[in-house]
Amino acid sequence: MTQTRGLPVQFRDVMKGFGAGLDFSVDSSFRFLTVALSGTAALGHLTRSDAEGKQRSIRLFNVSATLGHFGAQGGSPDGWTIGGAVNLSGQLQVGADYSRSEGTGRVHLIPISVMPVALDCIGTKTNVHVWVGFGWDFEHVSGQVGGWKRPWTSFSGGIGLDLRNGLGFGLATGGPNTGVPFDPYRQWTLNLGLRYSRHNIVTEAFPQDRGCHVTPIL
Repeated sequence: MTQTRGLPVQFRDVMKGFGAGLDFSVDSSFRFLTVALSGTAALGHLTRSDAEGKQRSIRLFNVSATLGHFGAQGGSPDGWTIGGAVNLSGQLQVGADYSRSEGTGRVHLIPISVMPVALDCIGTKTNVHVWVGFGWDFEHVSGQVGGWKRPWTSFSGGIGLDLRNGLGFGLATGGPNTGVPFDPYRQWTLNLGLRYSRHNIVTEAFPQDRGCHVTPIL
């Protein structure tokens, strides 16, 4: 999961233990380049059984934190951002982030984002994950002309590849939906991510989970 300015909201599962990620993102105007590090912990547990009655515990929800820096082109100021998110069962997520640039702070809240559609093709060595998500966004800007901005809805989507050795790669995009007032700090972004989790969907899937499934199955 990631939740900071300059990165699209993403749904990345850690089944047990911890995971880490490195992301590179550029906005649609090619004005801001964001680099971010994230960490995710799997908390709580659900118990599943396979066809032979063997049981395995997997996460109930993931908690993540992300720290990023955005470098600007064309005279725009650089800045930093920090955020966090909580994801329930891989499908429902809440998050918030704070960014600061040239003395102006922005608090960005996403009280709910949902991944209604996903496709997982799980093999013994790899998993291909395709997903789309929708969110509801709020923002507060500091300063004399700041205050709470009109809320907006957003879209995100992507494709990822998970390997049995714990490595994962992803390409994602996201941004505000049509009709949202223009803001140079709030544009469509394209993201390339690298992640690692010792317990990913490939290692934790039961035999009956193998194959392609629409909607998450863990």
